[in-house]
Amino acid sequence: MRKLFAACSLTVAAILAVATASTWQQTGSIHGQSSESIRPVMAAVASPSSVGPYDLIKVYHGHNGGELCTTLPIPPGGAVSLRCLYRVEVANLQAGDWIEAIAQFQLTEPYTTNVGLSTVITLNDSANEWHADTVWPFAHDVFEICEANGMNLTPGRHHEARAQYGERLITTETGTQYVEVWAWGYCTVAGSGWKFTVDQDYGRLVVKHWRPRGE
Repeated sequence: MRKLFAACSLTVAAILAVATASTWQQTGSIHGQSSESIRPVMAAVASPSSVGPYDLIKVYHGHNGGELCTTLPIPPGGAVSLRCLYRVEVANLQAGDWIEAIAQFQLTEPYTTNVGLSTVITLNDSANEWHADTVWPFAHDVFEICEANGMNLTPGRHHEARAQYGERLITTETGTQYVEVWAWGYCTVAGSGWKFTVDQDYGRLVVKHWRPRGE
């Protein structure tokens, strides 16, 4: 099972600042199939400047309080079981379009030992096949909008507020697609029933859809 447990922790303010003017790397399919490495410079309100003039087609706002689950399991033995925290449907994607995604959320846990938490923003063509016990890796091609990353919550940390940003050039994943925020918890000494609480009304998912000017 692929594990992407990077020791990374960014504050909401820091990651949103980076998202306005920084360099981001896009990887291809989660399954490691053909991938490209694209490093555009994105601006907060301007079009993707490194690849030509783009127009903003639409901004999709996942409404505040739109969490899709209330808990995130921490299975025994270090196993993982994913939950979808947020989902936004994006319509009429065409090859050459760009999408940006910004997500913010908060989880809490009461345990007195180290607990891991990983998250990823994905793009896929179906919102119907995911269920409560989805595991990593996914059953079919799912593309990362931001690279999966994780962190270790030390005893007494209690809660973790996270924000993630990512972007993707649309190639074959056209038409109606779903941008989703996934999370999973893990701990080698976890007992039965361990879980994070997904704090309700603490975050949202926002997606921007860009298209090359004149197309």
